[in-house]
Amino acid sequence: MVYGVRELPAGDAWWSPAHEVILMRPGLLQVERRCALAHELGHRELGHAGQCAEYGDADRQARRVEGNADGWAARKLIGFDDLVRVGRWTGSHVEAADELWVTPRILEVRMRRLAPYERAVLRQEGVQL
Repeated sequence: MVYGVRELPAGDAWWSPAHEVILMRPGLLQVERRCALAHELGHRELGHAGQCAEYGDADRQARRVEGNADGWAARKLIGFDDLVRVGRWTGSHVEAADELWVTPRILEVRMRRLAPYERAVLRQEGVQL
């Protein structure tokens, strides 16, 4: 099935497991395309097959699946050494995201999902993003 821009669902990009294809909305900035593509690849790599709207907890499941794809993308796009390097010279979340070439939302996800040892290193380095 071929979609026109007006027929695409809400969002910037979509993974179609049935067709093994990622669709992206035209007009995204390069950093938005990069993050959206990583997010959709996360769905693919994590084996997400789509939503099941017939279940009572479908919304909760969808949030979990989307969060996992974001987490996968954030780890792939933001290496820990780069996070430390950037965090040493800026305390600005927006500036750090720009330097790391990710959206502020993906940086926020990376920061929320830090491993305990990563938190300890950032604290030791005085990084506050």
